[in-house]
Amino acid sequence: MLKRVVLFLVVLLTLGSTYGLVQNWNNSYTGDNSTYLSVQVNTSVNFSLYLNQRSNVTWFLNTTNVSRDSNVNSSSFIYNFTGAGTYKIDANSISLNVSENVPWVDVYQPLNIVSYFNNVTDSNSAYFNLSLGKSVYFNVNRSGTVVNESWIVNGTRAYNGSTFIFSPEKYGWYNITYVVSGKNGIKTLSWGVEVYLKVTDVLNNTLIFYTPPTRIVTLAPSVTEDLFAAGMGKYLVGADRYSNYPQEIEKMNITRVGGLIVEAGVIVNLTPDLVIAANTTSIMEINHLRSLGIKVLTTNSGNISEIMSNILTIGKIGNKLAIARNVTRNMTQRIDKVKKFSSSLSSSSRKPSVFYVIWYPSLWTGGKGTYVNNLINMAGGVNVAGGLNGWKIINKEVLIYKNPDIIICPSAMYGAPNVCSEIRNDSVLSNLKAVKDNKMYVVNANIVNRPGPRIVDGLDFFYNVIKQNLRPAPVHVSLGGGSQYIPPESTIFTGKFQDKSEIMGVFSNIFRYKPVFQVENSMAVAPLLLSNRFPAIPGVVKKKATKLEIKDVYHYAATVALSQYFFAKEVIVARGNLDVDSYAAISLAKKKGIPILFTGSQQLPQVTLNVIKDLKPKKIIIVGGTNAVGNKVSEELSKYAEIERIGGATRVETSIDIAKKIKPDKVIITDYNSSTEAAVLSSLYKVPVVYVSQNKLNLVVDFLKAYKPEVLFVDVNPSIKKRIEDEI
Repeated sequence: MLKRVVLFLVVLLTLGSTYGLVQNWNNSYTGDNSTYLSVQVNTSVNFSLYLNQRSNVTWFLNTTNVSRDSNVNSSSFIYNFTGAGTYKIDANSISLNVSENVPWVDVYQPLNIVSYFNNVTDSNSAYFNLSLGKSVYFNVNRSGTVVNESWIVNGTRAYNGSTFIFSPEKYGWYNITYVVSGKNGIKTLSWGVEVYLKVTDVLNNTLIFYTPPTRIVTLAPSVTEDLFAAGMGKYLVGADRYSNYPQEIEKMNITRVGGLIVEAGVIVNLTPDLVIAANTTSIMEINHLRSLGIKVLTTNSGNISEIMSNILTIGKIGNKLAIARNVTRNMTQRIDKVKKFSSSLSSSSRKPSVFYVIWYPSLWTGGKGTYVNNLINMAGGVNVAGGLNGWKIINKEVLIYKNPDIIICPSAMYGAPNVCSEIRNDSVLSNLKAVKDNKMYVVNANIVNRPGPRIVDGLDFFYNVIKQNLRPAPVHVSLGGGSQYIPPESTIFTGKFQDKSEIMGVFSNIFRYKPVFQVENSMAVAPLLLSNRFPAIPGVVKKKATKLEIKDVYHYAATVALSQYFFAKEVIVARGNLDVDSYAAISLAKKKGIPILFTGSQQLPQVTLNVIKDLKPKKIIIVGGTNAVGNKVSEELSKYAEIERIGGATRVETSIDIAKKIKPDKVIITDYNSSTEAAVLSSLYKVPVVYVSQNKLNLVVDFLKAYKPEVLFVDVNPSIKKRIEDEI
C-alpha cells in the first residue's frame, strides 16, 4: 500500500526587524507556491526560497538535515522521491529568526490492475452462470496507491476491498462492478452473472429457472393455496375446478383446466411458464404435459414439514422467499404450541385413539406417511391406522378391534357422503366406543383434506378435540365385576429404593383387577395384560363375573395378536409353559407396541405359526436361552422373519438382557419365582422386571450399578434386598 502524501508549504517569517521578510517561494512540480503536492514515485521536485536579505538556510527532510546554504538571498533543495510515503520538509533560518515549515509531501505509486479472477470459471471471464444457493469469490490483484475501492451489485454498493464473496438471495441477472480509485484516476471491472434456480421435484425431475414465472397453472386446490401463501397468487392464469380459496380467486380471470382429469389442450393454450401439480395428479398426465414442452413441478404433502417445504419452494421460484418464510414461521409457531401440549402428556395412556375417515362404505383413512397421521400424532392422539402405510381402506373387523375413542370425519362436499352420519347408522360400526360416547366430530374438509397452508387450522381442530377427550388419569377399564386401575406415575418409584410394603395403598387398588389375579393359568397373564379388551372367545376365553377362564393360552395369545396388533412389525415369542420369561418380556412388548406369542421348547404350535404368517412381521424376538426355546424352533421362525434372541442360561440373565434393551431409569426387582404382581406393575408402568437369586446376585448388582435406576422390590428376600442396597 502506498502512503498518503500531502505537501503543505507554510512560510512563517518571524523577524526581529522589518528586513527579514520572505520575498518568494515555489516548487518545480506545480510551478507556484502550492502548499500541497501529490506526486508519483521517482519524481524530482525543486523547492526554492527567496529572502529579502541574506541568511543561513537549513533544509530538513522529515527530521533529517539534508542541505545547508550560508549567507544567501535564495536557497533551493532538490529531492527525488523514490519511495511512496509521507514526507515533511522544513526550511529554517536561525540568524534571521526565520522558520520555514513545509510539512507534507504525498508520494504515491500509480494505480494499475494486474490481474483478476473468480472461482466459478477460474479465469477472468466477464460473464458466467451461477446456481442459486452457491457463492462466487472475486479477487482483484492491483498495484499502486488505493484511495478507495468498492463492489457494486446492480447499482448498489455491496462491499469494500479487493475481494468480494457474492451470495445472491434471489435468482436473475446481476451486474457486478469493481471500482478502484487512486491518485492518478479510477479503474473499473465488470461482470455479468446470471443466477439460476435449480429445483428437483418429487418425481426427480429437474427444473431450471432463469427468471421467475409470471404465468402459472395449478392442478390441485392445495397447490393453489400454497401459491397464494407464497405471494405468487397474482400470476395464476389457470387452476383446477375445485380451487376456490383464497376468496380473491373468484374475482380473478382464471381459466379452469379440469378436475380429476387434466385438460392438457386448455393448459397449452394458456402458454404457462410453470404448471404446479400435487402428487395426486397422475404421472401419465404429468409426463404428457412435459412432452408438450411445459415445465411441471410436482409436489408432495405427506406431512406438515413437506407442506411448508412446498410453500418455501414456490416462494423461492417466485423470488418471494421472504414472504414464504413469514408464512412458514407463523405455521411453525402454531405447531410448536400444539407440540408443547402433546409433549406434556407424560403417559401415553392418556392419549385417546383417533380414527380419521374420509369415505364410506369403504373406510379410507390415512396411515403412516400421511399428513393426517402427522396431525393426529402431533396433536397428542394415537392414530388407530398408524400401522398402515399411506392411504388405505381399513376393514370393519379391524376397526372394531381398534375401537377408537374419537372419530373425525370431513364435512361432506363434491357429492361425498356424510361419513360420520353413515357410520352412526351402520349396524356394525354403531357399536364403536366413539359412536356410543358421541365422540364423533366433523371438520371442515378444506382445512384437512387440502394439505396446504391451512393445515395448521386442521391441526388446531385436532388439538382442541383431543385436548377435551384425554383419557383420565387414573383410568378404570371395567370388566364384569372387576376393574383395572392405572395409578398416576407419581405414586410409585419415588425413591432410590422402595419396597412393595411401603406403597400398599397403591397395590390394593391394583389388586382390584381380579381377572389377572384369578386367572387359572399364569401363562395367560402376559397376553391378558397386553389386551385392551377382554371378549369372550368360544373355546378359548370364558367370561365370568370376576374371572376369565382361559383354556388355551397359545390360542388366546394368537387371538390378542391378530385382533389388537395386526399392524405390528415385530413380535415376541416366548416359551408357553415358562411364565417368568413372558413376564419379563411384558415391558419390552409395551414399549414397542407388539404382541407376545407362545411356543413349545422344541416345537412351534400351528396356531402361533399361522399368526406369524398373517402378521408378516419383519422381526421375531425370541425371549429365553436355547434351553427355554430350542434351536429347532428358532430355525423354523427364521423362515418368516429376521430373528433376534434375547436371553441367557437362566431367567435372571434373560430378564437383565431384556432390561438392557429398554435402558431403564426404573426397574422392578422380584424373586426368582414368577410374580404376577410384578408383571402387572411392569405392564402399567412399562418398567422391566429383573429376577434375582442368591447365586446370581452379582449380575443384578452389576446391572443396577451400570444403569442406576430407581428400584421397586416386589417379594424379594430381605437378606438379598439388604445386600443390594448395601452394594449400590
